[in-house]
Amino acid sequence: MENLPRNLFIASIVLFLISLVLPACGNSGGDGGLGLALLLFGPLGLLAGEAIALSWLANPLLFAAWITFKKNVRISFLLSVFAFLASAYFLGFDEMITGSNGLGTMREAIEYRFGYWFWLASTAAMMVGTGIQIIDEMKQKKKTKNAE
Repeated sequence: MENLPRNLFIASIVLFLISLVLPACGNSGGDGGLGLALLLFGPLGLLAGEAIALSWLANPLLFAAWITFKKNVRISFLLSVFAFLASAYFLGFDEMITGSNGLGTMREAIEYRFGYWFWLASTAAMMVGTGIQIIDEMKQKKKTKNAE
């Protein structure tokens, strides 16, 4: 179990990278975007004030969780929990922005594609990995305290 948190950390990164090259979501017409396009252009939805775009915030939260994993696993855990919640927030919507029809924003039904599930799994892997790391550290601390 010692290497499990590290392996889940690596799995999180790999799952995220895979999510970038897969279609993440779309509509019944087949239109949709690759994960990389959504990563790059997601902030535009935030600027437009679209609630669905808040799920994009999972990306910087996940990046911060990766960066803090070795230095402060508790902070990394909190960041990864928020990243997971933000990425899961996307499931709460049944329509997505697809473009402008000249009168406003068109919306169409969302189809969740493989890229989204890989992205969600990436945040979940990081959350579980950091959670296990915290539990392992608590057990080690308890063992050390009992040995004294």
